[in-house]
Amino acid sequence: NLDRIVISDLYATYNNLATKLIIKGFIENGRLKSLISGDNIDFNAEGEMRIDFFRLYDFIISKDIVADLNINLKRSGKGILFNKSSIVLNNLYFGLIGFISADNVLDLSLSGDNINIAGIKNYFPEKFQKKIAAYNLTGVTNIDSKIKGPLSRTENPNLDINFNLEKGSVSYSNSALKINDLSFKGLFTNGPGKIPETTSLSINDLKGVLGSSQYSGSLLFSDFDTLNIA
Repeated sequence: NLDRIVISDLYATYNNLATKLIIKGFIENGRLKSLISGDNIDFNAEGEMRIDFFRLYDFIISKDIVADLNINLKRSGKGILFNKSSIVLNNLYFGLIGFISADNVLDLSLSGDNINIAGIKNYFPEKFQKKIAAYNLTGVTNIDSKIKGPLSRTENPNLDINFNLEKGSVSYSNSALKINDLSFKGLFTNGPGKIPETTSLSINDLKGVLGSSQYSGSLLFSDFDTLNIA
């Protein structure tokens, strides 16, 4: 059993060859606690860290991310249960619950309420940041994401992220035009193939005010291998 284990000033690297997941970061302050009974483990970890590098397949974030973690899990012969865990990334709060089976089948939910989206574009992969760098988006969104299915070297789980925006705005750096009172509903999914080529981002019920006129419409970003916009 572990009780009140304190970790500080530790640089750590996590590298999962099966999923091509790499996380590198600096743990500033951390506290660990666990209770072990046979094959069952109750584990709690709290701490502050800086994530310097994140990679999952071809999705890469190289910008520093300040993170506060509170992970509560129970491990048994059946798998790992996440119970009311939380992740705070640069003051953006996300809740995590769900289960990972012993044969690596995921059933996870990650949600965030009242997320300020002003800086979210900074965490897009670099090749997409160039396409959206001149656009500035503000507003508050709620996010509900589901990750379900097997995860292995050859297969990804299904990823569906539902979100909405209210009372937002968008402006373009090379123009004085600005859309106000912006609202929409969106879905990001990796699609039936669960690969970049079948990944899409759809924006529906899009409404906004430009000058004295109100506009509505929809957007679809498809094939994230080449990023087509319709």
